[in-house]
Amino acid sequence: MASSDLGDLGSKESEPVTYAWSFIDNITGLVVWVALVGAFVLFKANRSGKALLILIPLLVVNILWIGIKKVTGMPSSAAGPFDVMFNAFTIGLAIAWLLSHRFAGLNRFVVFLLTLLTMSLAFALSILSYSGLEFTEETMMLTALFFPVMVAAILAFALTGWCCRKNYSALRFMLWLAPWCPVLCLIAMFAYVLIVIMAMNESIPIGTLFIQIPLVGLLVGGILYLLLLPYMILVLNSDLFRQRFYGCFRLKGMLTPAVAEIEDFSDVGATDLI
Repeated sequence: MASSDLGDLGSKESEPVTYAWSFIDNITGLVVWVALVGAFVLFKANRSGKALLILIPLLVVNILWIGIKKVTGMPSSAAGPFDVMFNAFTIGLAIAWLLSHRFAGLNRFVVFLLTLLTMSLAFALSILSYSGLEFTEETMMLTALFFPVMVAAILAFALTGWCCRKNYSALRFMLWLAPWCPVLCLIAMFAYVLIVIMAMNESIPIGTLFIQIPLVGLLVGGILYLLLLPYMILVLNSDLFRQRFYGCFRLKGMLTPAVAEIEDFSDVGATDLI
């Protein structure tokens, strides 16, 4: 019950308002961050200062995101859904790099699937923090948008690795990653629109389909590359994460013997590391 002496302008006290406080809904916001902490605590290889460096790109992209929201004047009501996807992607990516030492030496398709699973779980936890245990129509739309973009990001890495299969260098890898992000996000946007059309049984104007959607896809692709860039700068300059990167991609020109000094590939055939 709110109270304020307004004199002759109105009543001194308002009608009481009942608010149902849910313990579950108030702790779910921390779940995805707990998962990130768990990646440090549960794996011995991550209990070091070098592993903590992954928090630097996570901090950088969060500062950039806060700046973008302030510059664009995005209201909190509109920013909420985008915050869910942003946290899911950036925290999920950090967790994937922290777990990448467990992926190293595996079949590349298996690495792709494990990365997909890791980031999907991060998204599930982010959705839990946003809408609790209730799966709403908005949640479905967020899921339909996030997954094509997430798959596009992981495929961009896979296709970049394929393009660098004969001759790897850090610069070559980043140059190939740059076009793959917008190209695959363009496809992801069309996939999202197709899902919306099928789910809501609505038609989309031709102008939107062939002009607006491609522009949005290219814009999302550019943003995706900018989000990946701080992580890749760290990965390519950190001994710990560079070795994991080499162990997962195993491209010609990568220093595989240097990886073997730290990562355990004893159960992997010699030909698998070529």
